[in-house]
Amino acid sequence: MRQIVSFVVVFALSLGTSFAQEWRTFTSMEDRFSANYPGEPEVTEILWESEYGAMLPGRVYTVEQGANKYAATVVDYNPIVEILTEKGKICPPGLAGCEGTTAARRSDNNGAGYWKTDIRGAMIYVTSQYLKSDVTVTDYMWNWLGQGPEVHQLQLINNADQARIFVNIYMHHNWLYILEETAPENGPPPAIFHQSISLFEEDGSRAGHGGLYFNAPEVDPDQTFTFGGGTN
Repeated sequence: MRQIVSFVVVFALSLGTSFAQEWRTFTSMEDRFSANYPGEPEVTEILWESEYGAMLPGRVYTVEQGANKYAATVVDYNPIVEILTEKGKICPPGLAGCEGTTAARRSDNNGAGYWKTDIRGAMIYVTSQYLKSDVTVTDYMWNWLGQGPEVHQLQLINNADQARIFVNIYMHHNWLYILEETAPENGPPPAIFHQSISLFEEDGSRAGHGGLYFNAPEVDPDQTFTFGGGTN
């Protein structure tokens, strides 16, 4: 399996130690989010490799307090259009993964280099990486943030030390957010951190979509594909 920049590894390498007296709201207008932390988070710059091989800029905001860990990873997927389109130009002619095509389907649906597919599948890709690690899944559900964006929620047990891990995954305006909260086996269950997130618009206003929000490139409305006599 090809090597990827694993967020699990990034967390392990970038965790700092912070001992706080109280919880407080931390806000990053640069990455358009806020969350409650038990102290000022350490910020680590990362490069994130997407499912289809785009290297994207990101940051991890982490506080470690005793056996509890709180980490928010934010990745900007907006450069992926240019990155994967350019990558597709140097691939061998006719290779579907470069041109963004699949059998009987135009490239408009996937995007050159599969950039549209990469954005649409980003949350599932993150989930798949957690499921491949040495954990037991105790809950996996779809939900939504009060501001509108959909959420993928995971509750896990680390098989090595029985620590409990809560993960919330969001996409908003092509920004990927992963909130990971870890608590020891016999400690209080994680809750405060991953429930505290707020997302912001580019102008700094609090995001509010007035309904459910799904982050995905639009499909060309003129696209129809026929399979076995039916139309999709």
